[in-house]
Formats: sequence, structure tokens, C-alpha cells
Amino acid sequence: MKPLLLSALAALSIAAVAAPAFAQPYGGGGAPVGGSIVERESRIDARIDQGMHNGGLTRREGFRLRRELRDIEDVEHQYRRADRGHLTDRHRADLEGRLDQLSSRVFGERHDDDRRGDHHEDHHGY
Repeated sequence: MKPLLLSALAALSIAAVAAPAFAQPYGGGGAPVGGSIVERESRIDARIDQGMHNGGLTRREGFRLRRELRDIEDVEHQYRRADRGHLTDRHRADLEGRLDQLSSRVFGERHDDDRRGDHHEDHHGY
């Protein structure tokens, strides 16, 4: 019984020490854990597609969210042009904040009880 108890305590100790490291927003080398800006944009785009496909987003919601994503991508391209294809830390932080906000809006729109799917939208645009 003692070896089992000691093993369990050791495992809990390791988990307690490791957990804060996993909670950090940045990985080694300063790269965001969530991936590159382009990868995040791609994941958000896929979530919008999925929401439009499965009825979680109305067409209007999906088009508006996609337009917001394209606006962020335009800002990213402007930032990269200004610094020879790279992003400064300040620009990266700005884009991450914009993507965080958009990601939250995508989640909210997909999980609200607004008219789900185009078959629930009236055809007068109201």
C-alpha cells in the first residue's frame, strides 16, 4: 500500500510543478503556443466555414466575421510590408489581440440562439 501511495504522491508533485509551465501563453523562443499568425487566421477561417456549414452561423454572421478576418489579414500584410516581411513584437501583439477578439466573437456567434442556418432566416434581410 505504501508504494502505491508514494507513487501517487510523486505523480501529483510532478503534475503540480509542470502545470504552471503548460499554462504559459508563450512557448520557447517567444513563439506563441497557438501557432503563427497565419495559422491562427487559417483556424479561425475554418471555424467560420464550419459554423456556416453546420448552421451555427447564419450567412450574414459568417460573411461579417469573414470580412473582419480579412481586415485583420490586410493589417498583417501592411505590418509585414513595413518591416521587410517580418512582424515586430508590437505588431505581433496587436494582431494577436485582434485575433483573440475575433475568435471570441466567432465562438459567441456560433453558440448564440440566433437563427441557426439559412433556412431560419427570412428572405427579406431583416
